[in-house]
Amino acid sequence: MNEGLTKKNSYKAASSYEALVLEYICSNLKKKQFKSIFNYFVNRNIKLITHFGKVIKLQKKDNILDIGSGYLGNLNIYKFFKKKTVSIIEIEKEFILNCKLILKKIPLSVNFFNSNLASFKTRKKFNLVICSKFLNIYNEAYQLRFLNKISKISKKYILLIVMKEKSFINIIFKILNKFQLIRIFLSIFMKILGFVKFFDLLILLNFKKIQIMNLIFFLKSLLSNKFSVKRYVFAPQFYVEALEKNNFSLTNSFSDNTYKFLVFKKD
Repeated sequence: MNEGLTKKNSYKAASSYEALVLEYICSNLKKKQFKSIFNYFVNRNIKLITHFGKVIKLQKKDNILDIGSGYLGNLNIYKFFKKKTVSIIEIEKEFILNCKLILKKIPLSVNFFNSNLASFKTRKKFNLVICSKFLNIYNEAYQLRFLNKISKISKKYILLIVMKEKSFINIIFKILNKFQLIRIFLSIFMKILGFVKFFDLLILLNFKKIQIMNLIFFLKSLLSNKFSVKRYVFAPQFYVEALEKNNFSLTNSFSDNTYKFLVFKKD
């Protein structure tokens, strides 16, 4: 197995941002500003819900499976489809425990499956399977394996959210991955500067507190280790061809500055 694909080296590095956000949200559970903090991270996560929501037609009884809970960042998708209960596959037990703490504050019921997608077993199929932003941490062979698995557990729709090849963020990943000395230098620089001083600097630049925290989390996770900047980004046609082999056709695609939102429907 490629060393970059081990759970420790790949998933841990790629999910470090979500881990930091989740920890920060949970640290504010008892504070008055909890709702605004949580809503900020949720609202910034998905900006095109109404677009793909118009082409995904779910009935009241239809179910949703989300692969990877993160910090419950896809909450607005569940709300758009008026789902009070959803299912989530999450490999990290700690993520599940922290999400359950958040769920005490929001009106949503979640059936958690503590598993990775490759080993996930179920006889049940889902009307909508959401695969949000995690495919790009795996190489081509692994992505094809996961796409095959997703097509087997979806009976109607698949929503893939994948990084755009020409996005600014992907360019940053490529540079830092190719020139690891730059990543190391920036990491050391951030440690010397200190996050507190960096925080104060951003305040002087008139950033809002929540924006400062988000930027700090992103930088900290991005510079954490060599695997944190490794991404495998492919053109949409790669996903189209892979899912067509399993009788799913692309119905619509949308994009923001960083991600492509690909909606597939079973033929």
